[in-house]
Amino acid sequence: MIVHSIELDRTVEPVTATGGILHCTSPWTIEEETLTVISYIHRTGL
Repeated sequence: MIVHSIELDRTVEPVTATGGILHCTSPWTIEEETLTVISYIHRTGL
């Protein structure tokens, strides 16, 4: 399931998320060659 168009209200604490549109594709066959890395995380262990 994919959720998009979520609105964040950063003027309050904690930040509040509202709205959003759900999109469900079932069955979802993921083909590795169609994936794109959009971030990396590096943990130093310190």
